[in-house]
Amino acid sequence: MSNQYVFNQYYIDFIKRLKQAAKKMKEDNSDDSEGDNEVSEDNYLFAKTILKTIKANYTTFDKSSDEYIKYINTLPENFWASYVDAEESKIDEWFDLDEVKNVEIFTNISVKQIQRLINDNFLCHHFITVFYLFKNDLSDDEEIYQDIPGIK
Repeated sequence: MSNQYVFNQYYIDFIKRLKQAAKKMKEDNSDDSEGDNEVSEDNYLFAKTILKTIKANYTTFDKSSDEYIKYINTLPENFWASYVDAEESKIDEWFDLDEVKNVEIFTNISVKQIQRLINDNFLCHHFITVFYLFKNDLSDDEEIYQDIPGIK
């Protein structure tokens, strides 16, 4: 199995998780008679926008394509550098950095939107770490792992 195929599995899995989370958020906020209607409407519209974006850009997946890894490789270097340089104790603050929050891990879906939708920083870091490892052409060299927050 090629590294590209394995990367695609993770990439596709993450987009599927985003889609599931958006569907749930949309359903949970669709006709909310209780609570803050303004927040519910905002969440509903946010989820609806994410679903439309996924449908527009990811209707089919080619597990053998190199387009997804190429896309990840086009992300700004300061994005990756900020991730590698983040202190473990402040890793969750990383999502709010100016050079991070608007970076699109998926076409028209930013890091901040992903964090809001998934609402699980550990899971977000898991996938970002996997993408970083594949971006750097996985090697058996342990040196690559020493740069990742929380992995020593």
